[in-house]
Amino acid sequence: MVLKALSISVVTLFIGGCFGGGGGGGGSSASISQFVKYSEVPAGVRIQVTNAQTQEATWTQDVQGGVVGAVQSVSAPSAVGFTGTLDETYDNSNTVTKASYSTSEGTLISFGTGDSIGVWAQNPNISFLSSQDGSDYILYSNPSLSGFDYQNFGVWVKGGGTVSGSVGTISVGFVADSSVIPTTGTAVYTGTATGFYAGDISAAGDPAHTSYFVDADVSLTANFANSSITFATANSILTSDFDQAYSDATNLLDLTGTLTINGTNFTGNVSNSNLLSGSATGRFYGDASEVGGTFLVQEAGAGSNKDTYMGAFGASSL
Repeated sequence: MVLKALSISVVTLFIGGCFGGGGGGGGSSASISQFVKYSEVPAGVRIQVTNAQTQEATWTQDVQGGVVGAVQSVSAPSAVGFTGTLDETYDNSNTVTKASYSTSEGTLISFGTGDSIGVWAQNPNISFLSSQDGSDYILYSNPSLSGFDYQNFGVWVKGGGTVSGSVGTISVGFVADSSVIPTTGTAVYTGTATGFYAGDISAAGDPAHTSYFVDADVSLTANFANSSITFATANSILTSDFDQAYSDATNLLDLTGTLTINGTNFTGNVSNSNLLSGSATGRFYGDASEVGGTFLVQEAGAGSNKDTYMGAFGASSL
C-alpha cells in the first residue's frame, strides 16, 4: 500500500477554515467532566471523554529514488482496548479549535491552530481533520452533521507520505447503563462505517496496494431475547486523496457476521466469506438507541503484506 500525504487535497477540497479561525475568539477554559450527549453541550467548552474503544496497527514502507513506495510490513493489530480518550475544545460559536485522541495503546493524534477541517463530499455527515503537512489525518463522524447524539467514531493515520507510521480506529461516547438494555424484542440500527483499506483493490491509475479511506453503510439488527446482533456493511466508497472516489464494485468490503450481546457490549466474528475475516466489537450508547464500535478483518495466511480493512461505525435505531 502507498500511504500518501494529503497536503494537496487539503488545499483543493477542504471547505472549512483552519482551526483557530472563525467567530468566538478562541476556546473557553470551561469544561464538562461528564459528557452525556452532544445536543446538551454548551458553547465554549472543553469535552473530555475517557472510555474510548480503540484498535491500531503499525506499518513501514520502502523508498525508491526518494519516492515512498509499497508497504514492507504491517504489524499484527493490537487487541481492542477501552482506555482511550477524546479531548475537544470549542469556541463560543461551537467551532472546534482543538481536538486530540489518545488511544488505549498510547498513541496521540492531535489537531490545532493551522491544521485543517473539512467535509467529505461523498458523505456530508463525515468530516476530515488534517495536519498542516498532511501526514496525520482522521476521518470521523461529525456530531453536528451526522445526527448521532451520544457517540463519535473514526479512523486515523499517522505518518502519511513517510516511511513508517500507524493506523487505528476509535469509538467513543456515553456508554449505556445496563439497565436500559432490553431483554426482549428486536431493534434495527442503521448508520455509517468509516474505514482504512490496503490491499489488492486499486482504482485505475493507482499503484497496487494503494491505501484508501472507506465510507460505507452499516446495519445491525439486535435480537435481545437471544442476545445476538447481525452486522453488515454495504455500498463502500473508497478514496486515496479525497479528490477521486470510486465504488467497491467487487463487494470485497461487504462484511457480515453475528455478534453476541454481553451486558452493554457486543462482539463476534465478521467476514466477507471469501478473503477477509476478523471481528467486530461494539457498545450500546446513551439510552441504547445508538450503537457504535470498531472492526478489523485481514487476509488469511502468513506474510505481512496482506489485505487489511479496519474501521469504526455508528448507527441509530431512531
